[in-house]
Parts: sequence; structure tokens; C-alpha cells
Amino acid sequence: MTNQYKAVNSKTLKRLIDTAKVLNLNQYPEKSHNFSTNGIHVLKMVVQDHKGYTNKDIIHHRASVLANVVGSYIQLYGKPKPVEFLLDIRDEDWNNLVDAKAMADSARELNV
Repeated sequence: MTNQYKAVNSKTLKRLIDTAKVLNLNQYPEKSHNFSTNGIHVLKMVVQDHKGYTNKDIIHHRASVLANVVGSYIQLYGKPKPVEFLLDIRDEDWNNLVDAKAMADSARELNV
């Protein structure tokens, strides 16, 4: 099984959303979010090799996304609360994303 957690920057997340829309995959956010410019967003695979109702020929995975947003975000205890949504991601795109654990380990080593 492919790694279950991935991490992406805002530019990559927007590209993944655009790809899901163009390919008419089942899950992507309907409304536009104001993603944090320097934010890191975490994706967790919830369904591997999802077929869906549209574009059954495209191998893709369903992921739950926790995205950092700015501006009109929901506040919880005075801190921004991430937005959560489902996103269908092509297999080849998923496999090219950074492993979240590897990213966290690298940041820890650099004391970031």
C-alpha cells in the first residue's frame, strides 16, 4: 500500500484541485478557499484505488485534506482552524507527493 499521509504546499494543493475539476472526478471543494501562502496542508488517504461514478478509467485515490486557510476562517480558541474536505487525486499525482512523516522528520532534524 502506498503511504497514507502526504504533505503539500498551497500551490500544489491548488493544482490537485484544478486537476480533479478538469478530470471531472467526484470529490473536490465546491467553494474556493483562501489557502495560507506559506502553509503546509496534510492529506490522508481514505479510499485507495477509488473508481467513482465518473471517469472510472482514471486510477485515483480519495483523500481527506486538512488545509491551512487565512482571512475569513473559523476561529477556535483564538487560533485558525483548518478547513477539511475530500479530494480525489490521480494515482500518479499521489505517488509524486511528499511523505508527511519524512517532511516532519526533516523539519525536526533542522530544528524548524
